[in-house]
Amino acid sequence: MVEVKNEVLKLSTFNIVLTALMLFPTFLALTLFGGLESQEFLLKNITYYGLGVLGLIGFTWLYIRYITKRSDADFGYAIIHNPKESIIYKEISPTQKTLSILRFRNILISGLIIFSVLGFFSVLTNTFFWQIPPIEQQFTETGKLIGATEPASTSETIIDLFLLCLLLSTSKWLQHKFKASDVFYYVSLIPIAVILGLWRVAYHSFRYGGSEASLLAVFLPAFAMTFVIVILGSVLWYFIWHDLNNLILGAKELFAKEAVVTVMIVAISIVLVIYISSIIASRFGRASRSVG
Repeated sequence: MVEVKNEVLKLSTFNIVLTALMLFPTFLALTLFGGLESQEFLLKNITYYGLGVLGLIGFTWLYIRYITKRSDADFGYAIIHNPKESIIYKEISPTQKTLSILRFRNILISGLIIFSVLGFFSVLTNTFFWQIPPIEQQFTETGKLIGATEPASTSETIIDLFLLCLLLSTSKWLQHKFKASDVFYYVSLIPIAVILGLWRVAYHSFRYGGSEASLLAVFLPAFAMTFVIVILGSVLWYFIWHDLNNLILGAKELFAKEAVVTVMIVAISIVLVIYISSIIASRFGRASRSVG
């Protein structure tokens, strides 16, 4: 069972952050970056806002069921960031050190580094995952970049997350109903990953169209992230990958390739320096306290 008070706080923070990600960048694009004259921008993005609201409502419902259910046999399961629910902790190494490795900061920074590097090679090879919405001509370059990233990235990831957690809830409910072992749940991740990937393909075919190669590119992230989320017990990497993919793809469409590559190298270097510095400071602080 879970600590309800802490989980409610986590859920509230999660919803506030995602709502801000969907609304605030669009507000900036419309007001500060030349989009105020393009009122149709909001109409064109009504699908994204609809998906975002539906996803948040559905996910919140599942999460509340999860944190308030009286037994594991009850329906309801959802993940935000809970290392104790990760396969790494539950099945491989149930230690405090594992929880420390899987802490929020480490997952966040590692995700930024991994998917920034992946984005770097995407720019060089012109291979991207997901598509981006049409970029409004009325915007400034910055406004176009914002419009290419949000609200599409966050809203699509939210609805993916709701569908994934709904499928995971069903799998766990069936597992307990038929008194199956954990093997049932882990094997069920394969069809769940396929379903999520096919949903992404169907959505992108309807929303953007595209070649078979591009549809395969949107299938693979959803398929892979199903396993990554369960293994890490966190959804952070999915949000990071989707947002960075759209941000970098949008930048590539708007700016010179060399400029994008240069900015990415600088950004990755800054993130690495900050992360390494925080680790050194943390260890130095612990050493100082132990000496004291």
